[in-house]
Amino acid sequence: MHDRMRNLGAMLLGSLPGFIVPIVVISRLPPNSSDSLLLAISIALVVTTIAGSTLEASYTARAINLIGAGLTPARSAMVAAILRSASFGAIGTAALYPALSLVYGLSSGRTDLTVTLLTSLLPIALAAPISCASAPIVGTLVANGRIPRVLISQAFKGLPAILAVLLTTEITVIALVIVAGEALRTWYLFKGVEHAAPATGRMEFPKIVTLLNQIGSVSISQLLPIYVRAALASAGLGAISSGDMAIRLYSGANQVMSSAVVLPAVAAVPKHIRESADARQYSKTVVLLMLRTARSGAIVAAVLATATVAAYFGADKLGLDDDLITGLSWAPILLTALPSLGLNILGSRILLMHGISWPFPLIALTSLTVAVGVGQISGSAVGAILGFALAQTVAGVLSLAMVMRATRAGPPEQDVESS
Repeated sequence: MHDRMRNLGAMLLGSLPGFIVPIVVISRLPPNSSDSLLLAISIALVVTTIAGSTLEASYTARAINLIGAGLTPARSAMVAAILRSASFGAIGTAALYPALSLVYGLSSGRTDLTVTLLTSLLPIALAAPISCASAPIVGTLVANGRIPRVLISQAFKGLPAILAVLLTTEITVIALVIVAGEALRTWYLFKGVEHAAPATGRMEFPKIVTLLNQIGSVSISQLLPIYVRAALASAGLGAISSGDMAIRLYSGANQVMSSAVVLPAVAAVPKHIRESADARQYSKTVVLLMLRTARSGAIVAAVLATATVAAYFGADKLGLDDDLITGLSWAPILLTALPSLGLNILGSRILLMHGISWPFPLIALTSLTVAVGVGQISGSAVGAILGFALAQTVAGVLSLAMVMRATRAGPPEQDVESS
């Protein structure tokens, strides 16, 4: 119970700034500036998700296998992994940030938006490689059960941005502060592993096939929010801010779910491996673990949806910004996908532990097809939001099915080396 309460406290402290950022930005900045800043943040998030989450998932699986074999990731190997991850993020930023800036500008018919993203807000691109550098650190901390440090570190992503927006409306200054926050977060996380036990384990870079499957999957998945934001951009001025707020509220709930529920479940998998008497028991235990994760996601979604609805009526009564009120009305739609999102995240980690990655691109492509289909049929901003939610639900169900198939053969074989 003590650990649960500590995780909950760290989760609240770490996640709260992320919930507040879009509210403060929309309330303090004019529409043109808020649209540009939130889009720049979302572009950096796309790069971080594609590069950072790909490496984080692989390094988490690797660290869990090492710990299960009684080894500890070597400090020299950790530093090398950090540098490789930062380089990987820099390459992704150089490829994606200019391209997405152009896409958003063309889809909205606002060339000034692209110019702002590539000039005044260009410094924010540095946030992505810095964030990616923390991927192997996070994976190691999670595998060691040091989840509170990972949870509370999320505050460095939002708190500096909030303070900057409250103190100035100069978007370039705000962008630089956001980058500084990412650097502080990486330093804080590294301080949690640099005093670890003497190192013996190797943190090998993921296999090429695995990496390509993960990158393909995450890249396809990132087309989903890009499509949604492009659809919102064509809906008129202010729709981007409303949709971005709803998506960021959902992303905040995603962070709560993955950090407080999914990551502890991932760290518990080695215990289930050791305690399973046979393949059938192992498969049953893992599937039950996933279903319990989905149930926890449903509870989290219900609580957050209730709070969002209350906030909607409160904002409406107070006569707050219309874009803010619209964003609050869209958020509960996205929250319905939270249980399935938990299935998808946990399922991907379990599959990676089994050395399986080929289903990832197929699941992502199916999910994207559902989103685009629903969005195009409806032809509205709300339809794009609904398609986003349904796409996540489909991905979660397919992940559960693949885990059930993969675990029938029993626990994964431990494949670790020492240096």
